[in-house]
Amino acid sequence: MLQAHNYVRHKHGCPEVKIATDLVDSAQRWAEEIANRGIPLYSESPGYGQNIAFVQVPKSTTPTGSQVTHLWYSERYKFDYHHPRYLKETSQFSRVIWKSTDEIGVGICQITDSDKNIYAIVVNYRPRGNTNMPGDFEVNVPAPITGQSPDELILSRAHTEVLI
Repeated sequence: MLQAHNYVRHKHGCPEVKIATDLVDSAQRWAEEIANRGIPLYSESPGYGQNIAFVQVPKSTTPTGSQVTHLWYSERYKFDYHHPRYLKETSQFSRVIWKSTDEIGVGICQITDSDKNIYAIVVNYRPRGNTNMPGDFEVNVPAPITGQSPDELILSRAHTEVLI
């Protein structure tokens, strides 16, 4: 997850993020909670932002960080770089590349009461991102650097990277 996030952030000229253990702990606790509930809910905890996904993968496999990052990053096609602002349908994308975010934590938990192979994935971000003060989106959600294709690594690593 970290490598895939940093790869797409680099394509937008954003600095790398690093793992923060307290964010990992809270993300893991929340992934377990929503897996038990069977509903993808945001924790609404103060101090950090959050992306959530319920991902179904083939039996005996685990979702990769590349697959999940690509899922969220694909929202970029709906983002208007000429009029950047918060939109629910692009909020996971903007949180992934939010320029001032410098730490993440990842949690994953299999949903055991399903006959399908579904995982709850939670990523916490600090600073939280998607703030809506004037100018925040212009500064923190830059357009991709010309000539770079972010899909190449994400798609090529989709079957080899294991989400931790």
